[in-house]
Order: sequence, then structure tokens, then C-alpha cells
Amino acid sequence: MGNQIALITKSGSIQVGERSNPSRADWITEHAVATGLSVVEVERLWLRFQQLGCTSEGLITNDVLRKRSIYSEDTFLRKFIGYLRDDFRSDGKVTFQNFCNAMYWIEKATARDKLNAIFNYLNNGNPLDKDTVRQILPKIIENDSEQGYDRLADILMEQLAGSGTEGGGVNAAESYISQDSFVQYCLDSIPKSRLEALLAFNVIPRHVSDQARQELERAEADGGRRQPTQAAAAPEAQVDAAEAVYTVPTDAQLAVVAQRASRRDYRLLGNKLGFYESDMNQIENLYRGDRFQQLYHMLIEWRKREGKAAYVITLQKVLQECLMPDIAAELNPKHRDEQKTWKL
Repeated sequence: MGNQIALITKSGSIQVGERSNPSRADWITEHAVATGLSVVEVERLWLRFQQLGCTSEGLITNDVLRKRSIYSEDTFLRKFIGYLRDDFRSDGKVTFQNFCNAMYWIEKATARDKLNAIFNYLNNGNPLDKDTVRQILPKIIENDSEQGYDRLADILMEQLAGSGTEGGGVNAAESYISQDSFVQYCLDSIPKSRLEALLAFNVIPRHVSDQARQELERAEADGGRRQPTQAAAAPEAQVDAAEAVYTVPTDAQLAVVAQRASRRDYRLLGNKLGFYESDMNQIENLYRGDRFQQLYHMLIEWRKREGKAAYVITLQKVLQECLMPDIAAELNPKHRDEQKTWKL
């Protein structure tokens, strides 16, 4: 993955000046010009880069990688940042521009390119044997037994046999999965819509950009008389059905989501709401064995982090992306009276 991202992001990229610094007024615009991203996209990425622990100079250093708990707790995050560091800076530092370039590549790359990158990411581009697959599984699938991981490794090796190249994706004699077989198997065996959803990445999440566009259209339709955020400030009794989805979800609404979604695999939901694996692990440890409280606390943290931008419609769209449209429907205005009966 590192080699592919390096190839894409170095090509034709304008380098931000050495004197550029986060304290400068043109920090965001300079990166927007250099990377081809919009100012809004760069602003969002800058927020994420700060959450990753960058220094006041806008760098992720080896010292940051050693000391920040998110890197010790999240193997995949540490490895991803490691790729950026090794590919872009010989001194071991990751610049904000490199981070922006990598995110731009991930957003624009084709499904095949992303799958090739994922394979490189798993084992540095080397073929995958059963032992390697077995070591990877606990890092991406939690709460399974040792026997479960062994069985899943056997299934994966068996299913990928014969896919990809004419000679077979898994060499029967040597028992390894090649890059070609991995990529072709995913392209052939996973429904296109499902694969696109799994690989989708937008610097500005689609539900956020859709929401902003809808608000702009509504404001323009009103001749600018009503501000898009006005609905969030209106008294609940006066908010109509169309505007209700632009309010901040109540504790009761979050409880409904937590109660329903806690019966399913909600880690994808947490990921799409901006939580790292380390964040979710920490929350699960705080409320060990209580899936409702785990998810409810996560939703409360999301609402606190997003503030007035934590719209009901944002949560609904994320739920729909996680194949939970029935739970998203629970947040519709017609359920408002029912949600008031929830007690925590």
C-alpha cells in the first residue's frame, strides 16, 4: 500500500514550502492549492491530523508514534502511518501534506487499485500463507475463539483456491494466496454494490455533503430568510417534520438507536461516526458485557464531539450506510412521542 500511495501522491504534487507552519494564516489554503483538495476538505483533514497527535509544527514524529496510546492499541493505524512515514520522509516524520495526498488517493482510487493496496498492506505485498492469514484475523475480527480463527483461515484458503491467474490463486502445493488471486476473488465474488460500499471513502462523508447541499437549497428556496441552523434552535413543538431531522438527537433517541443496534455488529457504525478501534476498545472495557451501554456511551460522545452539527439526519444516513435502515426510521418525527418514554 505504501508504494502505491507514494507513487500517486508524489506524482505532479506541488510541495508546500518548508517555512509553512500551522500558525500561519495561509496554512489551510496553501495545502488546498498543493493537493487539489478544497479548503473545506483540508480543514476536515487538519482536524483529523490533529487528533492523530501531530506536533505544533504539523508533523507526526517517531516520538508521537511511540507515546500516543492510539498507535500502541491500533495495529492497523500504526502500520498505515508507518507507510506514510517511510515513503515520504527519510527522517521518519509524516507531514500534513503527505497525509492529505494519501487521503486524496484513497478517495479517488479504483476498486482494483484499492484492493491491490489492501493486499500490500496486509503482508507488505508478500503472498499470504495460512499462518499469516491466521495471524491477521484476530486483528480484524474480534471476540472469536482460537478454533474459530483456525476454521476461518481454512475457509479463506479454500475459497480463494483457483481464483485469479490461470495457474490458480492458491498454489495447492505451496498453499499461498497471491495478490492477483486476492484482488480477482474480491472483484468476482463480492457484489459490486457491496464492494463499493466497503471500499468507499470520502474526505467529506457523503451524508455530510448531502446535508449541506440540502440545507443550501432550502435556504435559497426561502430567499435567504431562514438560516440552515435555525431549525436546531427552534422550540420542539414548532419544529415541523421536514425540519425535525436537522435537530440534535435527544438522549431518548440515542437510547433507541443503542438498544436496537446493540443487538448487531455495531463496530462499523462506530467507525463511520469517527471512532478509532482504540476508542471503541476503551469504551467496551468501561462497560464490559453491556453492549447497550457501550453503544449508548459512544453515541453520547459522538453528539458531544459534533456539537450543533450532530444532526438526526446525519445519524440516520450513517445507520443506512451500515445496513440498519429500520433503526434509522426509528428517528423519524412520527416516533418522537414514543421515544420520550425511554428512561435510562
